[in-house]
Amino acid sequence: LSVKGAGFSGFGFIASSSALQGPIEETDGYVTASINTEIFDENNSYDPTTFTYTVGKSGTHQFSANVNYELDPEDTLPLISGRIRNITTGQTLGTTAADPLEITGSFNITSIPLNLSVNDEVQLQVAYEQGTGASALAISILSGSNFATLETPINYEAGTIKIGEQFE
Repeated sequence: LSVKGAGFSGFGFIASSSALQGPIEETDGYVTASINTEIFDENNSYDPTTFTYTVGKSGTHQFSANVNYELDPEDTLPLISGRIRNITTGQTLGTTAADPLEITGSFNITSIPLNLSVNDEVQLQVAYEQGTGASALAISILSGSNFATLETPINYEAGTIKIGEQFE
């Protein structure tokens, strides 16, 4: 059986970056990733000017992201961190750290399924921690990075659902 129908769709999005963002330096801390091009956004829940997803329906949500990066210049033992964060509550929904061996690379983040409320705002954020290389190092986020909902909402709260219309 697959789930369908009102309440289980219409709140997802897929967005991608169309330009390089950077440099991001160690002193910048976490920076919101400039994911500025909507690929899919049925309910206009993602704002490509603020790079923020606004929860349109309370329930359990899950997000994913892929960040393509480039070190500038080459660093030794750097650490690149990414997180998906509810900026309304300050709660981190998912995080990952990459210890890059190459000048260019990518990493993925998948959030845990978590209950969010209507109007909570969620962003993809990236930070860079300098390793033992030369001074004044930085990273850039490359075009083609993306941010998306996996399932939104997984569980639908505070609504009427006609069970006979939900399965096929």
